[in-house]
Amino acid sequence: MKREQFTAKLVRILKTLDSASFPARVREVYVFGSYSRGALEPGDLDLLVVHDRASPEYEAAAIKHFTDRGSSDIEAICRSVSKFRTEMSRTFRKPGERVQVLLTMELRYVVGKESRIKETDLVLLWSQNDRNWEEKLGAIRADASAGRAPRDHIIPLSRLHDRVKTMEEVVGMIADDRLLFGRISADNIPDRLNKYHSKLLQRWTIHKVMGVKSTEILRYAMWWLEQHRQLWGLRNRTEILSQKRTHRLEIGKPSLGWMLGVFKSDPRIVRQCLIPHFRSKGPNELLTFERGPNWQDEPRPFGTKEV
Repeated sequence: MKREQFTAKLVRILKTLDSASFPARVREVYVFGSYSRGALEPGDLDLLVVHDRASPEYEAAAIKHFTDRGSSDIEAICRSVSKFRTEMSRTFRKPGERVQVLLTMELRYVVGKESRIKETDLVLLWSQNDRNWEEKLGAIRADASAGRAPRDHIIPLSRLHDRVKTMEEVVGMIADDRLLFGRISADNIPDRLNKYHSKLLQRWTIHKVMGVKSTEILRYAMWWLEQHRQLWGLRNRTEILSQKRTHRLEIGKPSLGWMLGVFKSDPRIVRQCLIPHFRSKGPNELLTFERGPNWQDEPRPFGTKEV
């Protein structure tokens, strides 16, 4: 996309900050990445938003919203965090826009020597103390020699429920052969399912067990299980386990951190598949993970038993 188009999006965002309604106070807004370096055709628009914590009243109401609808306490907390992040990001990104929004309560959480984002890469455009964003935006000059930075991310963070640090940890584990990683394009997956999964998919589609976007993914999840001679077993919201409890899927807005936690805590799980909600512009893929040859199990606390 041309730089001018991203500039127009950025102007729209910055103009609405003073009047926008957020569940928590926004303190600072930074731009970074290829746009801030002056690239003529950035891959996307990268924004970093520093904000306060939501009020106790907001957090309690969000958790209650999900527990009243049958979520467990842990599920309700996770879903309330996702709800908060969605509401915070709504002003910055319209559906389908190539705008990546990183949310943090402290700058040090996402920049520094352990992150791909360095503090020197950030350009502060707006803050509670200085809202003169026009001058700062105008100071970012186009540079024909500035291209896109090489990306070592698996998929845009906006499609996952993770932080930059978690993404980089997983990328490092793949590079070190602690994790085996694969991609399967949804375009290459046939429509045909076995009798068991075909009936299950038909029943769930008719009764609208899941939302429209998640239902769209179900066929691909079932296909993946079939490739490993597994059958659909237990479903808990967006998490699916095979009947033998050896294969796990997460659909919608999955988490790399949760995937790692499952591998570390449950030796029965041999493969996992994450399927983010599909987008019209793609790419739409199944992300698969296995323990690699250099995987090291963490030592168990004294007195605990292996499941």
